[in-house]
Amino acid sequence: MRIYFIFVSILFSVIFSYGASTGNTAVNFLRIGTGAKASGMGEAQVAISDNVDSLYWNPAGLSYVKNTEISLMHLMYWQGISYEYAAIALPVKNFGTIGIGFDYLNSGNIDKTLENMTGSDYTPAGAFSYMAFAGIISYGNKFIIEKVPVSLGASIKLVGDRVENDMMLGAGLDFGLVYEFMKSGYLGIAINNIGITFSKNELLPLQLKVGGGYSADIISKDHLVIGALDIVMPIDASIKVNTGLEYNFKNIFFLRAGYKINYALENITVGAGLRFNIKTTQYELNYSYTPGLEDVGSSQRISLLMRFGLSLSGEISEKDRENYDNSKKEVLPAVPVKTNTSVYPAGSTPAMRRR
Repeated sequence: MRIYFIFVSILFSVIFSYGASTGNTAVNFLRIGTGAKASGMGEAQVAISDNVDSLYWNPAGLSYVKNTEISLMHLMYWQGISYEYAAIALPVKNFGTIGIGFDYLNSGNIDKTLENMTGSDYTPAGAFSYMAFAGIISYGNKFIIEKVPVSLGASIKLVGDRVENDMMLGAGLDFGLVYEFMKSGYLGIAINNIGITFSKNELLPLQLKVGGGYSADIISKDHLVIGALDIVMPIDASIKVNTGLEYNFKNIFFLRAGYKINYALENITVGAGLRFNIKTTQYELNYSYTPGLEDVGSSQRISLLMRFGLSLSGEISEKDRENYDNSKKEVLPAVPVKTNTSVYPAGSTPAMRRR
């Protein structure tokens, strides 16, 4: 627990030192969250993200990825803006997990107008568009620090945007930590977008996120509920709070809901997901819906997560053993055995129930 507070103190000192010189931030599309699962849970992810999408929420979560994963997302955003996202996570034995991701946003055509000399009227003057992108490389792994197991992660990103012929490039860093403070209880902290743009020396939208999550069976092991809460501290805005819940039925069907506090254009989020296996590949299809405030319209995300190289139905592979949740205090057999697939469907293990 001591390492957690040390990490928090360091990150607070970083964000406040940056805050002393705060002006306008640039490349603000970096605030847009990735993944329909996370969006459906109100973007409360800093402590519980444990798949390839962790390279956006908290790179320390990559330490939980034990099989190659690919994530794809399409976002239909406010006012017809489109946003695309793709990422891959590659576990490397005795090293950790590497994540690579790319984001692209396009506003489409936006009407341009010119103000007359008196300021009383505007005349059409064609159209322009806004586009932005980010490429990111992340690393996450589990470490033992002062006899305490923690997950740590870091990312480096190249970002840019363009309005008409005005192009801007920049670079940034992310750092994160996840700590299991009790059985099925997690604390997470991440600082995102430490960096500047090259030409104008404007800060990226730096923010500090601190959160927790807890999972519990209800009625039986077929029904799992995960709750999470994040406190988000942007460098250039007031503190915000993200809350979310996920109901997991047999690791196959998921329902999600969230509520975001102190946001100007959104608060309620809902979503659902379906997971299934085809041979040794697992597919997870997720959808989320966020109604907008102040007549901006709604946003919808659809995403596909693929996990490769899982065991065949009903078998426990060596990779699955590495995923096993030691907190269950059970001993895995020395040879593959059949499992109760009504509890753990094909390709899943007890540890994967955390997702």
